[in-house]
Amino acid sequence: NICDNPLFKDTRTFSNTVFSGSGGSNNYNNARFTGSGWCSARSGSYLLLDLQKEYHITRVVVMGNRDNTNWSESYSLKYSHDTTYKNREQITGNRNGYQASTTLVDIYNVRHMKIESTGNTDFCLRIELCGE
Repeated sequence: NICDNPLFKDTRTFSNTVFSGSGGSNNYNNARFTGSGWCSARSGSYLLLDLQKEYHITRVVVMGNRDNTNWSESYSLKYSHDTTYKNREQITGNRNGYQASTTLVDIYNVRHMKIESTGNTDFCLRIELCGE
């Protein structure tokens, strides 16, 4: 169990349109923790999340792709209630392809998130957010 309230597990509230980005495969919804993983295609790739309304996020859980072959050791998480992404957290990534990494945060009033690798440029990502 990742947390008491994994947000993306609720596919009715968080449909696939929550996920978008740049510089990778167009299957952004594969970044859902139950997905196969969203993979970057080049340096500067990022994943965007639009939660549709503001949330209090308490935990960010990341993992590489389902094949355990690509991941990043660190991520930059930029966030805001609008699309300015003016706030930033450093998210701990993975040391291998088969274990999830959890970063505890206390982020209020967040709707928009931008996640970029600050480690590997060729990476895959699955993510879950916990909060309310």
